[in-house]
Amino acid sequence: MNTESYGVQVFSLDIGEVKEISSQLHVTGKEAGLATPALSTLSSHPVSSRQATPSSTTSPVVSSDLADESESEYFPSPESDDSDSDADIPILISKNMILLKTICQKCSKRVSLQFLGLLYKSSSVSTLCFKEFQNQLKKSVGFQISSLHQYLPFYQNQNNLVQGKNQKVQFLKKSYSSLQEDKYTPVFQHQETENEHFYNYLSHNQEYQSFFLSRVYIKHCSQNQATDLNDFLHNFQTYSPTQILDKFHDLSKFSAEKRHKLFTNEIFLEICRLLIDQLPKWNTEQLFHYMNIIIHLEFRSSSTKQQRKIGVQMAKVIDDQCVLRSKDFTLKQFFQANDFFFLLYYYRACKFKHTFFRIIEDRLLNKHEIVLSLFYANLARKMSLEITVQILQCLPSISESLSIEETAIICLGFFKTKKQIRNSDFLEASAKKLNESLAQADSLTVASIFKGFQISCSKAVDRTMLPLFNELDALINPISKHLHQYTYSTFMHIILFFHNIHFVSDEFLANVKNRLNFEEFFKYRLKDITKICFSVANLEPVLGPVPEFWDKILQELESGKRKDEILQHPQCLLNILVAMTFLDLYPFQLIDFIFQPKMLEQIHDLRKTQRLDLRRELFHLSESVKLERPNYTGPLLPDNFLSTLSRNHEVFCKLPDLKSPDLSHRESLLLNFLKQLDTLINDNEKYQIVCFLPHFQTADIEMQIGHDGKLLPLDQRVLNGFNSVNKNNDQNKTTTALNSLLLQMVGSSSSVQRVALLVLGPNAFCRFHSNNEVSYVLTGLHKARIRQLKKKGFKVIEVPFFEICEGKDKVYRKLTTAFSELTH
Repeated sequence: MNTESYGVQVFSLDIGEVKEISSQLHVTGKEAGLATPALSTLSSHPVSSRQATPSSTTSPVVSSDLADESESEYFPSPESDDSDSDADIPILISKNMILLKTICQKCSKRVSLQFLGLLYKSSSVSTLCFKEFQNQLKKSVGFQISSLHQYLPFYQNQNNLVQGKNQKVQFLKKSYSSLQEDKYTPVFQHQETENEHFYNYLSHNQEYQSFFLSRVYIKHCSQNQATDLNDFLHNFQTYSPTQILDKFHDLSKFSAEKRHKLFTNEIFLEICRLLIDQLPKWNTEQLFHYMNIIIHLEFRSSSTKQQRKIGVQMAKVIDDQCVLRSKDFTLKQFFQANDFFFLLYYYRACKFKHTFFRIIEDRLLNKHEIVLSLFYANLARKMSLEITVQILQCLPSISESLSIEETAIICLGFFKTKKQIRNSDFLEASAKKLNESLAQADSLTVASIFKGFQISCSKAVDRTMLPLFNELDALINPISKHLHQYTYSTFMHIILFFHNIHFVSDEFLANVKNRLNFEEFFKYRLKDITKICFSVANLEPVLGPVPEFWDKILQELESGKRKDEILQHPQCLLNILVAMTFLDLYPFQLIDFIFQPKMLEQIHDLRKTQRLDLRRELFHLSESVKLERPNYTGPLLPDNFLSTLSRNHEVFCKLPDLKSPDLSHRESLLLNFLKQLDTLINDNEKYQIVCFLPHFQTADIEMQIGHDGKLLPLDQRVLNGFNSVNKNNDQNKTTTALNSLLLQMVGSSSSVQRVALLVLGPNAFCRFHSNNEVSYVLTGLHKARIRQLKKKGFKVIEVPFFEICEGKDKVYRKLTTAFSELTH
């Protein structure tokens, strides 16, 4: 077979032709000895102690070779090669750019990488051809080919050889199989469990049935019906399109097994193609009648390639027709068309959804239309600002009439479209409704409501002003008693929400500890595990130590079970390591791995918005290791990273404009405290606004106390100067009450004592309910901040928000007491 035909025939090969192609692939000579080591597994020695020992640096938990793990299926290890090379013949692929371009345009990233690996191993592939394939790959599948250069020393050695014949046959078989699957299966995306759950609720609810296509109850076909079917299949040319459609209606009543067998019948497939051709000629009523029949043939099951292909063709034609005829649709027909694409698992791919959301922007929605619109917005993962505003305006009027399931659908729609529910009345009503329905609400409903809360109530919001907060007071303990009956996914969403708003109770935390089940926990994605790790670390001051939890996490990461996920989502490992710094845990082996050049390059290749956050976290981890583990000898952030980040962090050491409308709560508190401080200290040179720890991105106040107990002017050459703000007119005294007290103090040490005044806003604390009393406990993040300041030699004075709010008298007593303790 001529190799020039590969480009057009590759998608229609059978196994025999694959073998024929493989017989023309030739390799001569011996293996090139490529240093592509098998992926090393993570070390099985967890670092569970709070002080990592220096010896732990000698056995890296993850070698740099781990970065090559994800490419192993594309670049087979030489050790697995078959030594039989007698039948090897030269490869001819390098001369056929049609094949290369076809692969790039038609295949997934995985399959394209397989062929890239084949080219890489070939000694006859020219550099020009290889570069052309790289360009095609980057253009077609959006893959950043630059990250492959570290895995492909092709340019260094043009004489690298491919594997033996047997391995190539297996490789091409695998590629052929993947080509056929990747071409069709992504179209029919299986819905998430929660979507199926709420679809079943809505479609079986009497109030909503008119918004869905009618249902046909399946029954087994009789012998007469089977005979009629055979007659129909053999004489379909005598039927008109309308009669064929009526016959399809009868077919939809057959059993699932019988319907699936139809798709192996070539005559039936020909009839389907005939109906596809007739679709544009039908009126709107006939179109919807046809859609109602098609959904019962279960194309979405995709049991055969032919069935998938016919289903895709039908979906595309109906999609086009719905878009063209949309101006004539009633609102209920819009929803029925959405129902069709959902049942076909085609909703994400259809163009009609854009038309649907554009149409409903101009309509005043009632309760049913709001619920359904948010259900489909959830599927589409997008919702325009106009629709969001319109729905938010309608929510107060319908909140009381919503069932708990309808409330969950609304919350889930906002969560999936990443829109906040900026309606405190609805949030409060939802929390109240959930509290009243805890005994009846299923796990998916509870999880969906908490997802809506989670996207709408971030910790950046002033929690004391939320109407929702009173209802959460009443909800937290009752829901903690039900944690054991929810799925682990729901359990994790509940933890994440209460962590985000920094609000817990002793009963809630006790039930959380009891519910932690590592067998269930490690069944979830690394992304989900990462969020829980961060929450547990940040809540540890109120949750209490959970050493077993962190030992299990380290064992899981070091075992190598998650190596593929780590390579695909390096930010997850980074987030876990940052969370561990809160607890003074520094597993050297994992830290060594995350700062490997290959991993830093992979993080740099992430999209821009995500990359900025990760660079900050890398900076946080690097600076924390330097400060708290000076015995660490592994890699950290290189200088080019640090220079960029240091410039970005300068902004955090400056006070904002007093007239700015974007002042955060903490910035307002800081300005308020400085005004109070100016009435106590007359000399503005005796305190400075500084950034003690740049990786925490917070501006704080520094003072210095001399051996005689006086406040000393700060060294302007060392610290960036900052003038005091808003001096009061009556600040003309040479000595204030506080300075007088300090003049009388005699320090026991001859050295200068540096004092850090930390202004702590509400988000630095967790509101903790215990024995009907409310207290504020610093979160793990800020506990780590204070610990690191003390290691830098500072004496730390905490100034929480609730003391600032009590006025300057409270601040005066706080400072005088603290200074007195420092000088005695």
